[in-house]
Amino acid sequence: MSEQLIVIPKCKFTSTSMTIADTATKPEWMAIMSQLKEVDGALQFWIGDGLRFGIQKLYIARDRYDEAEAITGLDRQTLRDDAWVAGEVDPSMRRADLSYQHHKAVAPLEPKEQKKWLDMAEKEGLGYRQLREAIRVAYPLPYPEREPFGSFYVIATVPDIDSHRIKLGFTEDKDRRLRELLTVSSTAKLIHSWPCRRSWELSIITLLTAQDCVQL
Repeated sequence: MSEQLIVIPKCKFTSTSMTIADTATKPEWMAIMSQLKEVDGALQFWIGDGLRFGIQKLYIARDRYDEAEAITGLDRQTLRDDAWVAGEVDPSMRRADLSYQHHKAVAPLEPKEQKKWLDMAEKEGLGYRQLREAIRVAYPLPYPEREPFGSFYVIATVPDIDSHRIKLGFTEDKDRRLRELLTVSSTAKLIHSWPCRRSWELSIITLLTAQDCVQL
């Protein structure tokens, strides 16, 4: 039998159900539903903050979420998104009256800009889609709606033949990327990788190939 997970008066929650006591009045029922809304909006922040804690304590690697996937049952992309938003939008900046999606919309911006847009969304009652569209108009390009951290990789594609032939790029899963290249070259080898955002990829490639490099 499922155990109770959280406590709200006149409610019992398990992993598969919610039961409301027959004695619950309409105001009590309304309070229950209001609290459920708060939980739904907070959950992704909780997961994101929890992941950030795990990363900071080195319980999980920034670019590997295997254990986090197993623990939470959530897919890697969701976990990366939640950790990214939690890392970009400081708890002091978050607004209880706005949804997680509102905060995700401002996550790519600098803190001062985040505050400006969140203030506007609160004051004007903007839905997250309206907020996202307004930001896109203000910052036409580039505006990453979602830009979680991944890895920039340096892979030697045929080290046994030519150690100077390498592949550079961004990936959200460097181990999977290496496995893909191994299907083409059985000797491919990961030389180095570091945390990266997708929008940094071109700049890093340009920097690393500025001298004595030929693109194949």
